[in-house]
Amino acid sequence: MRTSVYSCLRFIYRHTPLAQRCVHLGHDLFKSIKWHFKQSSFSKFLTRWVHPVQFSNLDSIRPISQLFGTDRGTGIQEYYIRKFLTQHQNSIQGRTLEVQENLYSKDFQKYGMTVDILHVEPSNPKATLIADLTQLNSLPENQFDCFICTNTLNFIFDLPSAIEGIYKLLKPGGVFLGTVAGVTQISRYDHERWGDYWRFTDKSLEKLFMPLFEKTCSITPYGNVVSAIALLQGLAVEDLEKTELLDKVDLDYQVTLGIFAQKPLPS
Repeated sequence: MRTSVYSCLRFIYRHTPLAQRCVHLGHDLFKSIKWHFKQSSFSKFLTRWVHPVQFSNLDSIRPISQLFGTDRGTGIQEYYIRKFLTQHQNSIQGRTLEVQENLYSKDFQKYGMTVDILHVEPSNPKATLIADLTQLNSLPENQFDCFICTNTLNFIFDLPSAIEGIYKLLKPGGVFLGTVAGVTQISRYDHERWGDYWRFTDKSLEKLFMPLFEKTCSITPYGNVVSAIALLQGLAVEDLEKTELLDKVDLDYQVTLGIFAQKPLPS
């Protein structure tokens, strides 16, 4: 009986275009719901509930998450990036440039502000400027009031050329708001595509940026031993009982560093 019913349904599917469309639509709807569920806060809450953190367990060489905690909630680096940008939100204005997508600039949108997207690959449909920071001839000059560049410089080998490119893109008085990783795991996704080359300290960033940006550059480290351990274990902010500990700074454990650099006005 079951076989005959199945054969009947298969016959209807094969010979009825409407049935085929309904099946395909149902499949697409299921995929869409599944994708949105994975991105949702509830999904991340469920992940934390099913896989709770055992802070006393140091026997495993596997981290809680290898996705920087983003599959469990708000990543530690994400927390510091948004804190840094919020502290400098008054500089996010005018013609603003961001790398890959408008992930952060959209949160600080102001009247009269426009956003361009920089990417090295033309396959990115969101990109309005296809260019390489290390290839100065591919970059326009004196175009942007603000350049938001989050956790990108770790994946560029030729850093001196990239900083020259940043300087070229900015208008006189324009501001570069960048973040980089200090203590962190390798980003396997980026390592396999561009290369994951560098880890930074406040001193190394000062040496890199000061020659061009002179006295208009400041470096802000974030992190301490708690946030460093949390990041390396792949924990989310929501996993921590005392999230206020993230705001304590220990310069010996620089997890994320913010770079404020302003292109000098002509004298």
